[in-house]
Amino acid sequence: MRTRSGGPGVAGGAPAAGQARAAGLNGSTPPIPTGTAPTDGAVGSSASAAPATRLEEHSEVADVIAATDATTSQTLAQVSATPVTKRELDLLRELSPLVRTPRAATRLFNIYGLLRSARDLTQGQQFLGGANQPGDYQAVIQLLGVLAGAPQLLGVLLWGRPADDDLVHVGLCGSRDPGSWAAFVDALKPVSDPATAQWSNNVAAVLAPDEVEAWRELVEQLQDVRRHVQLDDLARYRVWGPQVARFSFLLSAFAQADDRSLPQSLVGSGSA
Repeated sequence: MRTRSGGPGVAGGAPAAGQARAAGLNGSTPPIPTGTAPTDGAVGSSASAAPATRLEEHSEVADVIAATDATTSQTLAQVSATPVTKRELDLLRELSPLVRTPRAATRLFNIYGLLRSARDLTQGQQFLGGANQPGDYQAVIQLLGVLAGAPQLLGVLLWGRPADDDLVHVGLCGSRDPGSWAAFVDALKPVSDPATAQWSNNVAAVLAPDEVEAWRELVEQLQDVRRHVQLDDLARYRVWGPQVARFSFLLSAFAQADDRSLPQSLVGSGSA
């Protein structure tokens, strides 16, 4: 087991925190059913598990699991958390317009710490990235911002609200096409059809009048945050969308993404 240097991390703390995360990510909590994700909050009926968060070998949780294995000489005292980096903290601060209460901020940070603790946090690895490689943490933080600031929109953003026989308004996770996160966010802005006066955007075939302003505000806030983001590969956001939705009580029904909503190169390879 690798022993990390430094004291307790902001998003980790004591090994006990990692032990609790190990329980949550190691199968002690019931999996959320999966199937075709609903857009109206209805729970699907499929019994198969939602895409699981993969535990990376050198993650905090993996270290805790190894340290609690009775067959090894490793101990919890050898496990230390990896502190949250300045890059992560700076981006988290940019979410302040989306996170309106201290309680929401605490919850966002706790969920971020849980997702983070299952990843290899070595510099240059996929989660934190490096000098020339933007890390996945940028996707996770922005999606958590949507969850905190506009939870009623996250399910539609991820899985769409299509009309009958509609292959366009399928949401972030419903499409396999390569694309740009920046372009996706811009296209979330509501537009009105002059002929019908009906509102829509790139994920919803029809928007109710009382939803329009919420979508406009979300687009403006994400565009502001985007100035501090380098990760533009839409595939990485597709990977993390279902993982973020799993941690919402309000959106637990949405955390049912079929593996077909993920790029096949990432399904089964544990790239989430």
